[in-house]
Amino acid sequence: MEVPLVTFQGNNTGGDVHHRGSYIDPGKALYNSVIEEFGSPSVLQRNSDSLEEHEILTSSGIHQRVYVQRSKSKRALVTYHDIGTNHTSFLGFFNHPEMRVISRYFTIYHICAPGHHEGAATENFDYPMQTAQDQLLLGEKQLLEPRKSADPGILACTVGQLTSRHASMVSGSVAYPTLDQLAQMITSIVAYFGIDYFIGFGMGAGSNVLARYALHNPDTVIGLFLLNPTATTHTYFQKYRCRWWDLPYLQQGFMTENLLEQLDSHWFGYGLAENEDIVQFYHALAKSLNPTNLAGYIHSFMERTPINLVRPVGPPMPGSESATNGVNGTSTLEPTVIEAEVCLVTGDRATDLSRLLAEMNGQMDPKHTQFLMIPDCTGMVMEENPDKLAVDFLHFLRSIGLCKFDTNQLFSSCLQMKHCIPICP
Repeated sequence: MEVPLVTFQGNNTGGDVHHRGSYIDPGKALYNSVIEEFGSPSVLQRNSDSLEEHEILTSSGIHQRVYVQRSKSKRALVTYHDIGTNHTSFLGFFNHPEMRVISRYFTIYHICAPGHHEGAATENFDYPMQTAQDQLLLGEKQLLEPRKSADPGILACTVGQLTSRHASMVSGSVAYPTLDQLAQMITSIVAYFGIDYFIGFGMGAGSNVLARYALHNPDTVIGLFLLNPTATTHTYFQKYRCRWWDLPYLQQGFMTENLLEQLDSHWFGYGLAENEDIVQFYHALAKSLNPTNLAGYIHSFMERTPINLVRPVGPPMPGSESATNGVNGTSTLEPTVIEAEVCLVTGDRATDLSRLLAEMNGQMDPKHTQFLMIPDCTGMVMEENPDKLAVDFLHFLRSIGLCKFDTNQLFSSCLQMKHCIPICP
């Protein structure tokens, strides 16, 4: 069986970029069934022609693009992409024959991080923090005014430095939203589309954003399927091994080879960017993004705060602080447990990504959390083994009660997944 060809269109390299991911041959019978159901599975298109594009003004005042993949079902599945990519990174997987059997039962909302859609202009984000800093600089300048007659040379130099600092801060007041702010912006998207609840499907930094949202919005999220997740900050070792020295160049519009290597380590795992076709595709995707906005998302991820997760050891004791309620029975404490069902996923070859997953799993509620290590895969599990990942996702949906089967046993093939019957309205 021919390995599926994935195409990314609209990049700035002057032509389409293709790659062939690994594909496990499920046998002649399955091949014929896929041909009958979907036509030839050899070509998967990564374009947005069939998607509805929406530009939403969020409550923070920032516009955000959402691409909707409609179906007859009102069940919602929300995706959030990783750094260095955008929503197109999910299209190949969701167009995969085995995944299409599942995705046709959902309306899929692909969220783009601010300024990461095709042809995006450089975004300007103004925050009160910038205004406060500007006022501080102006206050410093006013304090120096009395010294003007005493030592004009010193004053000229000092005021000049302050003026330069002030000008650079005003001109460079492009403060990209933090991961917490990106999570808060999902609330506006959910309200805009009238989504009552959804399944979250995240990758890398997008997994972190969805986890933050689910922590504070337990009534909206019923499940999270998170690829290459992390709940901690960058460790000392990670900061000094994965150095993003060239990030200022990216802010000025230059993508360097060092930055691409750092993205490879983040996507695949350290030293595992071996599939040249996948590497070429994702490099082209990263280069097609607005560099300033891309640098902002990377910086927000690098400077992320830890997610406030605490592994529960039992129900709270009566009268304890964790059991204290505020007005109208609401808790006065910050939530520390994601109440939704969660599945954490990565490739077993990526030891550094597996370690981050294990750390997050140790902070999760074991009653509502499962984790998967996809065999013989790096962090690019959607590309390297889409068949296995699609079946694992179907198992996850089954475990949380979103579908049932008219067979006693689930096999890894489209023939069995055709018998998936959704039971969630």
